[in-house]
Amino acid sequence: MKYNPSFNPHTGSINGTIFFLQVLYWHEKMGKPFYKFQNINSHVLYKPGTSWVEELGFSISQLKSVLSNTSTKLKKGELYDLSKCKLVLYWSAGNGVNYYCSNFAAMLTLGHATIFLENQYPHFAKWKNDFSKVGKDLFKVTFSHPQKFNFSISYLQKITQSNTIKYPEKDTTPFIFCNKKNSILVSGEVLLPFGSEKFEEAWQAWKDYRASEHQFVFSEKNEQAALMPLADYNEEFAVYLIRTAIANGWKNFHFEDTPNKFLKFKNPESDARATTTEGGKFEPHVAKIFAKYTG
Repeated sequence: MKYNPSFNPHTGSINGTIFFLQVLYWHEKMGKPFYKFQNINSHVLYKPGTSWVEELGFSISQLKSVLSNTSTKLKKGELYDLSKCKLVLYWSAGNGVNYYCSNFAAMLTLGHATIFLENQYPHFAKWKNDFSKVGKDLFKVTFSHPQKFNFSISYLQKITQSNTIKYPEKDTTPFIFCNKKNSILVSGEVLLPFGSEKFEEAWQAWKDYRASEHQFVFSEKNEQAALMPLADYNEEFAVYLIRTAIANGWKNFHFEDTPNKFLKFKNPESDARATTTEGGKFEPHVAKIFAKYTG
């Protein structure tokens, strides 16, 4: 993130510019809207040091002031002209979780400062090149929460037309615009512990498998509960658990011994080290200690 004081008049302060550029950084890195907690939180998806207050060194009152000056909070069912909204867009997904993204449409009004943004943020540069000359009514949209968490395809749609223009690059518009009455497709209540397409595809395969093989359809509540244990592992292991369960026809992918399997997954040699001199296995709790200090 490179600080540029030319944004201060548009963000209201130095802190506002720092926040705006950090949102741009994360949006660029993630390639889509991202979730972040405002402060230290007990939510299962919270990780120490990752909230706005911790990351930026702001007090909660400073953060609230910055949000007021730089950001537009979207509400379900409301109609918005993105070109007239503030530089950052965010919305609540419940349980203290907010999603954030850069408002590319509003960034077109920054004049000469957009050159800096184009040089620093390729996603914005690509989007500006393709969409900066479209009609202003293109940016009038109604915000809504979908039932499905999916950021894999981006759409841009005029409010007066039913057809959509499919953007050629993945996840580079501020939102996913769906083709149902000009609504914006954004995250619902279900939060995934990993944001990659690989995990999204694996999770969707699990839901499809449970529906077809076991006649079980997830509600938002039990889907979130099923996802929670996966937050304790890395993405590679989480995908492995899901695929293994599908391959074996299981109804679940997480069991009592899954944490121990994760230790072996991270360090395949730990199982061999955790043996007695006679070649026998130590008790699981002893093997776990071995894995911790030899990994």
